[in-house]
Amino acid sequence: MPALGSSVLYLLPLLIAILFAHAAPLPIPPEDQMRMTLLGTTKERNPPWILGFYGNDSYLNKDDKKAFSKILSLSPQDVGDPINGDRGQWSSGVAKLTKNYWKLKGGFRRYSKDNIVIKKLSVPVGNNDMGEVKALKDVGLYVDSGFARIEPHNGQVPVILMKKVVGVVMLEAAEFKDAHREQKLELLEEAKPLVRKQVVHWAMTKQLLHAEFNIGNFLVGGTQTLIHVSLNQPIAEAQLLDFGYPGIFKVRKGVTEKEVSDWFELQWEVCTKYGYKQMLDIEMAREKSKL
Repeated sequence: MPALGSSVLYLLPLLIAILFAHAAPLPIPPEDQMRMTLLGTTKERNPPWILGFYGNDSYLNKDDKKAFSKILSLSPQDVGDPINGDRGQWSSGVAKLTKNYWKLKGGFRRYSKDNIVIKKLSVPVGNNDMGEVKALKDVGLYVDSGFARIEPHNGQVPVILMKKVVGVVMLEAAEFKDAHREQKLELLEEAKPLVRKQVVHWAMTKQLLHAEFNIGNFLVGGTQTLIHVSLNQPIAEAQLLDFGYPGIFKVRKGVTEKEVSDWFELQWEVCTKYGYKQMLDIEMAREKSKL
């Protein structure tokens, strides 16, 4: 008859398997949850060539981590009206400047107030904010970053200054607002190849993937006054916005144009086109409820 200790050893693998089978599932890390929210769970939309978020610590060098190490010469009077009422979940919004900005780097460089905007970030700043600065540098939109006293009753807050992207938000244009449902979707499709070109170009040349190109995250050609926004038709230009977390990823070096293009088609259908169709359906339901 075998000793009791030996019997337990024989049964140990079975006991471990039973315990694991009935154990509660391990919690999904927040960043993985955010990735799945944005990219889904299929390998077609969430392929291995899409690496981590741009602010991942392993992608940031020493200079990247100094993005908010200086004090900028800005005051509350230097910050003007918000742009398009933008106040995102991960920041406090983007605003115009009321005066020209001078940057000291190997001498003074002047930036016209009409060509740059300021974005206030939440505190404390972290890797994702540094990743946004890095992304803006990589796509040529970065001007400056640091801490500044831009609110009358608060201390220094983190800010990013960036070049202003020219264009209009499609949703705000009269031609888009006045169009029927199918016409709106056709206008959206006109912008699609222009957005794709930019997404693919950055992925191939900068290893940067912009994955959050919903209809409010890119501008198209048009004109805007205080009371009217209009489209240039046909749509011939588009420019992506918002290079902050969680929409920007690092991609594997050597990814092919076909891989990115195929992925873009899926992401556009699911996030941009389908997302906007849902928005239209909600609006139609509201209108019907008023009748």
